[in-house]
Amino acid sequence: MSYPLLRLRRPRMAACLRDLVQEHRLHCHDLIHKVVGVNADASAVAGDVAAAGVRGVHLRNAGPQYVGQVKERLGDKAAVFVDTENNKDQVMDYVNAGADVLLLHQQPALDALRVQLEEAGLTDTLLASACDFNTGVVSPNADLLFVPGGLTSLDFLHHEAQATMAPVVAQHAEGDVAMLAAAAAKGWLDEPRVVLESLQAFKRAGANMVCSPYALQAAKWLDSM
Repeated sequence: MSYPLLRLRRPRMAACLRDLVQEHRLHCHDLIHKVVGVNADASAVAGDVAAAGVRGVHLRNAGPQYVGQVKERLGDKAAVFVDTENNKDQVMDYVNAGADVLLLHQQPALDALRVQLEEAGLTDTLLASACDFNTGVVSPNADLLFVPGGLTSLDFLHHEAQATMAPVVAQHAEGDVAMLAAAAAKGWLDEPRVVLESLQAFKRAGANMVCSPYALQAAKWLDSM
């Protein structure tokens, strides 16, 4: 039995798939290295990030002094993203320490900080908004959008990427990372292939960048391919 219609569509389908792969191909500069904990030496963190060629480093629960040390050693080689959720009272200290991007979890706080920075003439610092799963509300003053949820929320990520003009950063959930690392340690999966495919899924869903603890290792795997 012949399938002429399928034969006609197949080359066109293959071309569309090639275009899709090229458009959403994962690169080192699409990755942001998420530091889990801040016990690491700032020089080592900055050196690893600069050597990997990733977009930047994401710091959480880090004091302004640590942020300043990382930024001083990185210079313009990569950006420093700071999650301010647990350090709301030190936001301006992070700005003065040289943080490139501040992640805020409440829209009123982001809007107020935007006004404060503009009045002070500090317009180089970018403000990122953490997307609210419940409301989907994003501050119009946000320069970037961080979407949580990991691989279980690719549909939500895609929706937000279509709805906003701001660059979208997907956050690789720590639960996803822990499952991949545990399975790889037991030899149940090919870690490089599965991790890169997981990060690629965020790109296909519409993310411009991906924040993951795997970023540095993924950059090495990408360079070796």
